[in-house]
Amino acid sequence: MPTKEELTGILKEYKDNVVVHEIDHTYSFGNQNHKTGNKSNRVKEYLFIGQ
Repeated sequence: MPTKEELTGILKEYKDNVVVHEIDHTYSFGNQNHKTGNKSNRVKEYLFIGQ
């Protein structure tokens, strides 16, 4: 699995401008109320935009 930096480098081989948006996200499913407040459900999602 490529890192954010590796993926950005690959995209820059094909696009002049690459923008990365970082989004904090907490995964929550309807059947996981027992995990409320569990920090392992917190992740960063990345949106890569090449122009």
